Amino acid sequence: MMVIPAYGQFSIAGKIIDAETEEPLVGANIVLRENSKGASSGSDGNFEIINLKQGKYLIIVSFIGYQDFEEEIELTRNINLNILLKPRALRIEGFVVEATRVGENSATAYTTLDKEKLSKNNLGQDFPYLLDNTPGVVSFSDAGAGIGYSGLRIRGSDPSRVNVTINGIPLNDSESQGVFWVDLPDFASSVQSVQIQRGVGTSTNGSGAFGASINIETGLDSVEPLVQIDNSFGSFNTRKHTLVASTGLIKEKLNLNIRLSEIASDGYIERASSLLKSYFVSGTYSGIKNNIKLNIFSGKEVTYQAWDGVSDFNLQTDRTFNATGQIGPNSFYDNQVDDYNQNHYQLHYNYSAISNLALALSLHYTKGKGFFEQYRVDDDFADYGFNDIVIGTQVISSSDLIRRRWLDNDFYGTTFSAIYAPGSTFKVSFGGSANIYDGDHFGEIIWAQFAGNSTNSDHYYDNTGRKTELNLYLKPEINISSQLFVFGDIQFRNVSYEVNGIDNDQRILNTDKQFDFFNPKIGVSFRINSNTLAYASYGRANREPDRNDFIDSQDGAGPKHETLNDFEAGFRYSASSLKSEINLYSMQYENQLVLTGELNDVGTPIRINVDQSHRTGAELSFTWSPLDKLEFSGNAAYSVNKIKEFEETAPIFDPVFNYLRDSVITYADTDIILSPSWVAFGQITCIPLSGLEFSFNGKYVAEQFLDNKSNNNRKLDAFLLNNLNMSFTRNFSNSIFRKIRISLLLNNLFNVRYEPNGYSYFIFFDDGSSVFQDNYNFYYPQAGFNFLGGVSLTF
Repeated sequence: MMVIPAYGQFSIAGKIIDAETEEPLVGANIVLRENSKGASSGSDGNFEIINLKQGKYLIIVSFIGYQDFEEEIELTRNINLNILLKPRALRIEGFVVEATRVGENSATAYTTLDKEKLSKNNLGQDFPYLLDNTPGVVSFSDAGAGIGYSGLRIRGSDPSRVNVTINGIPLNDSESQGVFWVDLPDFASSVQSVQIQRGVGTSTNGSGAFGASINIETGLDSVEPLVQIDNSFGSFNTRKHTLVASTGLIKEKLNLNIRLSEIASDGYIERASSLLKSYFVSGTYSGIKNNIKLNIFSGKEVTYQAWDGVSDFNLQTDRTFNATGQIGPNSFYDNQVDDYNQNHYQLHYNYSAISNLALALSLHYTKGKGFFEQYRVDDDFADYGFNDIVIGTQVISSSDLIRRRWLDNDFYGTTFSAIYAPGSTFKVSFGGSANIYDGDHFGEIIWAQFAGNSTNSDHYYDNTGRKTELNLYLKPEINISSQLFVFGDIQFRNVSYEVNGIDNDQRILNTDKQFDFFNPKIGVSFRINSNTLAYASYGRANREPDRNDFIDSQDGAGPKHETLNDFEAGFRYSASSLKSEINLYSMQYENQLVLTGELNDVGTPIRINVDQSHRTGAELSFTWSPLDKLEFSGNAAYSVNKIKEFEETAPIFDPVFNYLRDSVITYADTDIILSPSWVAFGQITCIPLSGLEFSFNGKYVAEQFLDNKSNNNRKLDAFLLNNLNMSFTRNFSNSIFRKIRISLLLNNLFNVRYEPNGYSYFIFFDDGSSVFQDNYNFYYPQAGFNFLGGVSLTF
């Protein structure tokens, strides 16, 4: 059959083949770099990309377990190619993360972002904002401008329930289980790709994923020597300066790279300033059968505290007001800061004696140390274990003071894996990790109006936390036929945690807990035709309580571990001009830890286990390119997030805050905190001229409740944001510059007032005649219209 091109349009077709077995490869990814058009190989290995104009194209073919294929072709007619992919040699850095990732034929809902996609928005904002356009993600920032303390929720799950790894090394803090992105400023400039797996996912290393996992692969390697300088500026006196340098490949074996970055911003919220510095150094040696890579990276942050949020009253009168550090009327302490430094060391070794067996071993060490400083007005000496001061007949029992609360921690261990793939129909991965965390917590007074019996070297509390973890997994992948694929995953985790010493409220801490978790997962995929894949999976994850859960349960039986049973099913469609996916999920929780409203001795909310809760929903994503220079993309996530029943213990006080008694309230079928029913994103991208790109997008987030009781007096309103992204890129062949990129981000075009994050508590009072309730809501307002502009030069 002869295909006659119409109006100068041509096609590229072909077949993807294993270079050793000569068998077709199903699900290989084929992309044209110039216009991002692409396809996936079908059950017979064939693919086709149509409606292409005459010209030069760089075709890129990738498939897990194989080396990438790249070739420039000049299209003047229809072309048919046979592309042979070679099994991946260990000199390819991506093997480090292969055991934690999934591919086109997997039964997992996922999104992968490469370096090119990340760099389009990387003008200084924290990492969560670069992931904000992916399905079900809501990002937020204490400072309101996306720089400083920021985070994200995926499927309504908070940061402590999102498993994050860097090159397979766990990033989540061992005690809080959260991720502090502020400790990794400008890390996106050192990232090769990111894969977000929603639901249980693979969760190979680190704590169980209860909403999603984020697998980050670093990479600055360049075949040719280069120097890249990035500078950007924007609203709120924001600026980012980055220098990247690479030696290129020396004698085809050695590569050295470095990145230096500094980011600063005044923040949208008052005094919510940030000064962030970081570096990334990487060296790689590649032999014929082995590969060794050393990564050293560090982040130093000094941020003025804005984590208390903005009250109901101030949200209406002055939404940028920051009460943190207030000494008196219109008087604030100028060093109310968080000051923390974190250094990471990673050594990765890969070895392959034969082409179908690959081994990997990684050693890692992370050192963190820092404090947050606070001015305190009229604090009682008893809260710090100090004696009253007696001067004659006068007794002084409180004082203004400045305190620092320190964290000094070490995290170290190893990860290891082996991948055996004797042919294109079977692959098995085995691996695991062994990690140890040691954390010292202590506080000191560096100044007091009345010093009493204390000195600035005294620790008013001192405690330690030690956590050890052993993890083993086995993952078989079987291609039963050219259409049917089966995946398995068996994981065992052993976790032990000890806490000893004196807490900041002078309580004695003594916790020693151990958990054994068995986490099975299974998935089935069926390729209906060359473009369509159907899949279904089941996964189980278990998660230990965090540090605060243990500490606040000292007098009781202690918290139970949480369990998630995750059921997922979906369809994936991939053609030359349209890619889409719909995914259905039901995440059933057992003993999920939720806030109760009860407070401990220092006013910190306490969590308890609720027997049953669930997140059930659907996710849709698509990319459609009807024309060569025009693309529509978007995603939408709808979910129902409910707690079946729980009891809340609420203390009742008299009007002068004397404790009277407790009230127990039972709630049923309520919404889970900060879990919007709708999160949707849409974008139009056009390229009117070569190198010039415009993207206009919109994001909608439905209302969210600030507690687990579906109370309309404690919620965040829905919001719709619109942004415009413009960039111009030009490559040079005979110039001192190899590439120049000019970027401009216009955020929140219509100056919408919105708050994506907040918290709430209430107090019951009994005045003798009635019991009434006071609500206290706090919000994190985000900036109105703002901009970021940058220039990137590559030499």
